[in-house]
Amino acid sequence: VEAWYSTAKEQAGVEWLPLAGIKNFLFMDLGYEDEEEFEDAIHGSFEDFLAAFPHFEVKQIEGKAMLRIADAALAPSRPQKLTLRITSSQQLLDTTFLKDGNADLELPHLEFEIRPIAKRQIDTLYNHIIRAVDEIEMHAEGLVEDLATKAEIMKTVVNLRELLDVPVPFDLVIHDPMGKSEFNPMDGVQVEYAES
Repeated sequence: VEAWYSTAKEQAGVEWLPLAGIKNFLFMDLGYEDEEEFEDAIHGSFEDFLAAFPHFEVKQIEGKAMLRIADAALAPSRPQKLTLRITSSQQLLDTTFLKDGNADLELPHLEFEIRPIAKRQIDTLYNHIIRAVDEIEMHAEGLVEDLATKAEIMKTVVNLRELLDVPVPFDLVIHDPMGKSEFNPMDGVQVEYAES
């Protein structure tokens, strides 16, 4: 959505863009047959889905749903460290996390980090972790030839999969040098600001 917005804003030269354009692009690009199937998959209207994210603004202008991304969401802020105590697997499913492209997601008790990938990612915490599991597993199966190294990598995969059931509470720590990452909801998140 952000990449589409930036491109469309640059081409059109206006701040508020019609939501219908990105909605149609997304449901076609993601393989949905129609708008109804797409909105069924996101459990509601696309307008409500986007409005749940604090950096997206959706409003009606002359009878059309329009989208704007707040400029503050795209500009650097103060470096921050966010810590969230995870106590249940439901919390992993119910918490949306916007991970800035420069931020690390750390699971200290496993000595594991999801490193920056240079683009922002918005998903549930559960899906952030399962995506890392899938990528590590593919790496181990396809690129690692040494059996001892592969076994160690697969041990990490098993530990991460077990973590999704939250057998014991654990901390999830975000190291965010740009200050752009955020949880939704922010309940229970400890925020520490570093000096710029």
